[in-house]
Amino acid sequence: KRRPPSMLLASRGRASARLISAAALAYIPGSSQASGPRRGIRLDVAAVIMPHPDKERTGGEDAVFTLRNTFGVFDGVGGWADAGIDSGEFSRSLARHTAAAVERRLPGSGECVDLVGALREGVHAVQEPGSCTACIVHVAEDGKFSALNLGDSGFRVLRSLVGDVLKPAVQSTQQQHYFNCPLQLGTGSRDMPEHGDRYSGTLHPGDLLVLATDGCFDNLFDDEISSLLEPVLRAERDASHLASLLGEAARTASLQTKRRTPFSASAKEHGYFFPGGKVDDVTVICVRILARDAAVDGHNEELPPRSKL
Repeated sequence: KRRPPSMLLASRGRASARLISAAALAYIPGSSQASGPRRGIRLDVAAVIMPHPDKERTGGEDAVFTLRNTFGVFDGVGGWADAGIDSGEFSRSLARHTAAAVERRLPGSGECVDLVGALREGVHAVQEPGSCTACIVHVAEDGKFSALNLGDSGFRVLRSLVGDVLKPAVQSTQQQHYFNCPLQLGTGSRDMPEHGDRYSGTLHPGDLLVLATDGCFDNLFDDEISSLLEPVLRAERDASHLASLLGEAARTASLQTKRRTPFSASAKEHGYFFPGGKVDDVTVICVRILARDAAVDGHNEELPPRSKL
């Protein structure tokens, strides 16, 4: 990974999904207004991480955190393996330190968190060698969100638009120095959290927020993701089902040698021949945006927020 396609790992094994953050409901109260009642949204959150088949023993190079209303995915740069360095240790350390920095910054009002500052603090705290990409999204009390993306992980806000067709209402774009070399934070890199793209918008009940590493977005086009999740989201399945379904679909696509994928299309545009999917770690966080009184699979009790690294 993060090397010319001629040097990419070509093994196409199988690995099962590992649900690392069970679906949990966190109520986010809205700000009160003199003209109306209190408003609020509920977040149904789950994350799945699937290590590269050749890296299951070490857990792969992706990392993730899910806080009450802030979420992040980190993808270790695999090229460090040539120097005998497991960049998964770097990405997991950065996820842990960034999550702690976010918690210290969580406001008591509807303000947004300083994601750049939290990520900067996380980078400074990491002691392990290596580098990784980062994508972090914070959802404020009023449904407004802010996001920071550096590298080739990313996020999508999927929303049912005209005709109830699920489409990305907001989406990040990949940041790369050149093909298969993303912006990255860590040892020897001049990239900094400030170089990440920043996004903002408002989430509404019925929206689905998806964060994922490139193991997902390199293997599935946006329309494939929407077509896969639309009927399941309409059936009001919980976030754990959505995350598992998307992760498995990305892994299946990565193992197909003749399938057209975003990565194969990008490789062709840059003059490389790399047919089929790209086997990689696959990490997905799904966040369902629910109305305050909405139920999930027949339950509407409020559960305590969870955090998982």
